[in-house]
Amino acid sequence: MVHEVRAHGYRTIAWEGVATLLRGVSNMPRRTVRFWPTTGVRIEINGTARRARLKDVSLGGFGMVARQAFQPGLTCHVRLATDAGVCLRISAKVVYSTFVNTSGGWRFVTGFQFLGAGTETAIAQFIEAVTQPETSPAA
Repeated sequence: MVHEVRAHGYRTIAWEGVATLLRGVSNMPRRTVRFWPTTGVRIEINGTARRARLKDVSLGGFGMVARQAFQPGLTCHVRLATDAGVCLRISAKVVYSTFVNTSGGWRFVTGFQFLGAGTETAIAQFIEAVTQPETSPAA
């Protein structure tokens, strides 16, 4: 079942399963629908761990907030990983890097576009893993 939700000024959806995500995106008004992670994600770019926060993720790319800017047009090898062991390794291109004032001070919000054909299923599985509601331990 798919539900439309408005969050952070963007339209997104809550879904049940990867297949729904892959089917539903083509009918949305955005090129790709953004999802906000509900779990921590470690970010490595070109083999270097970054002190950054994953802002959002979609089938088309991801946004991150960090103290470092990245040059638009730069192609990077990206590794996004959760503590649970879910990992996405993919090439991505920097689309923009904007200096903004956040609750933690001035940071760069950088948008990356995923590169490579045939990666949609792996990306969708990663999105599903990082946006699932956390479950509480059994009582």
